[in-house]
This record gives sequence, structure tokens and C-alpha cells, in this order.
Amino acid sequence: MMAECPRYLSRQLRCALALGLASVGLAAGRAVASDAAALVVLEWAAPEGCPDGAYVEREVHRLLGDASAGSPYMQARAQVRQEKSGRWHIELRTMGRQGPGVRTVTAESCPALADAAALILALAIDPQRVAANRSTTTAAPSATAQPVPDAASASTGVPSPSASPQTPTHPEQDVPRSTSPPPVRFAVAASAVLDTGTLPAVAAGLAARLAATPATLSSLRLELGAGIFADDATTSPRTRSGTFSLRTFDAGGCMVTPVGRLELGACANVELAWLSAAGLYESAVSRGEAEWAVLRVRATAAYAFFPAWAIRADLGGGFDVTQPEFVSAGAEQGLIHRPARYTARGALGLELRF
Repeated sequence: MMAECPRYLSRQLRCALALGLASVGLAAGRAVASDAAALVVLEWAAPEGCPDGAYVEREVHRLLGDASAGSPYMQARAQVRQEKSGRWHIELRTMGRQGPGVRTVTAESCPALADAAALILALAIDPQRVAANRSTTTAAPSATAQPVPDAASASTGVPSPSASPQTPTHPEQDVPRSTSPPPVRFAVAASAVLDTGTLPAVAAGLAARLAATPATLSSLRLELGAGIFADDATTSPRTRSGTFSLRTFDAGGCMVTPVGRLELGACANVELAWLSAAGLYESAVSRGEAEWAVLRVRATAAYAFFPAWAIRADLGGGFDVTQPEFVSAGAEQGLIHRPARYTARGALGLELRF
């Protein structure tokens, strides 16, 4: 019995060691699979009937030959639309270590655009691996892959799947590589504004806005804004006349949805309004000011006429939480002006995205 005990313990140790090595191998396999799934983070917006984003991601992995841990990481956003001529157009925006990149492709069908997008992304990640993988699969191409039309190749400088893998050899010059996605995308806008209800008459002004969109939640737009309006005045009666100056500061957020080059959304924000006034008190000029909060909601729409530039329009209303009163302190005392409880505002301007 004493002679068999070591052999029994040895078998137990060997079994435990084998199970441990198998667990390590399984964990390593899962880690590789996780890395492989993270080659590219893709936001895909396309009409119904087009291939989805999962198809494009599968094609990227197929073109790279199931590349894993050592491959670069990239963030991409694609918008697909059909032109009036019937041809299909895609705008593919990427973000890498060297900054943003933009590629556009036109083709006869939406599946061809999806294949072109997958090829652009795969070549940007690792062109040598794509060339090597395609050279080994030329005799047996994937059943799901579709050739990219020549028109698409001409407009992007990226070869179609049937072209020689040696052309081009450096697509990363157009689509930069990246090791991590940008956490936030920003936009700045300047707008002309019309306001009614806050001042005695319809007032024109200028507004500036800074917006931030988290990469993990592209439908959310966080905003900070400020506005300045032309002075407005009341002149009758003279003893109750006054000149008013309005400044505004606001913070809030929007939920937006891209529809091709168009972006539609709804916003809510809290505004701090600052109104200063100068009025006639007997023979001297008196001054006063007030600050109050306004709750605002608005609809917003933007059209991207260039990758980094868009025209944005806003239309909405406000609810004044408090209504300050400006009154005359002269012989004829009385109300000079009080902002309306409900106000309206519209804006039209230019937006730069980066």
C-alpha cells in the first residue's frame, strides 16, 4: 500500500496540472477572441435592405484572416444613402492616432458599398495581412463577398477584391491607424437668433454653442451655449421709457438621430437670462438688472454639406420660471416691462465638427 501511494498522488497532480493548463488555454482563447472582436468599433447607418454593421465587421475579420491581439484598433462611422440617380453613396469617417479620416464611395448597389467599407477598414488596419490572406484564398473566395465596382475603386483609391493585392500598398496614408478610440467628439457653432417674448419686441442676436458627443453613446449631444441680443427699448410714455439688454447662458443635452447627411433631434436645456435696463427717473437715468431661469425645449436639425461642416437650425420655446418686473420709480409709477411667461426662439447657423 505504501508503494502505490506516490503513484496515486502523482496521477492526481498530473490531472490537476492538465486541468489547469486547459483552463489557461481556454482563457487565452477567449482573450484572443475578444481582441479579434475589437479590431474596429463601427457605427453603421444604412437604409433598410442594406447589409448591417455586423456583416461589415465579419468581412473585416475575414479579409484580415481572423487577426487578433497584435492588430491595431480603429473607430469608424458610416452613413449610407441612395442618390436620386439610383446609385448608392457611403461616407466613411474614421478616427486614428493621426486625426480623423474621411472616405467616400459610390457604387451600383448597397452590398457593394458594404464590401468596399470592409476593405477600406481592413486595409487601414493591416494591408500586409489583407494581401497575404487574399493571396491564399484566391482559389476559393468567400461565398458572401461581393466584388466592389470599378467606380467605387476609382473614387476611393482602394482596390476592388478582384484587383491585385499590391495596389495600393499604403492606404493608411488616407485612413490613419489608431490604438484607441477618441472618448469624445466636439462641435462648435455660431448662429443668428430671433427671440420673442423676453424683450418688449422681437429681438435679434448672436449665439455660440459648444457640443460634445461621447463615443460610447453617439446619439447623445451635450451642450453649453451663450447669446447676446441687440438692445430693445420702450419710448412711450416718456416717464416709463427704458432700454433693455439681454444676455443668456445655457446648458443641456439633445438626443439626435442621423438620417444620411441629415441629423434630427430634440433638446432640453436650462437657461440663465440676464436682463439689464436703463430708464428715465424724473430728470435722471436709473438702472436695474435681473437674472432668472428659463426652461427650454427645441427641435434641432443639421445638414452635413462637408465632412467637418454642417448647417444647423433650431426652433423651440421657453418657460420662464420667474418673471422679473421693471417698474418706473418716477412721478408716474408703473410697469415698464415684464418678460412673457412663454417665449419662443429660433436659430440658424454654421457648425464645425472635430
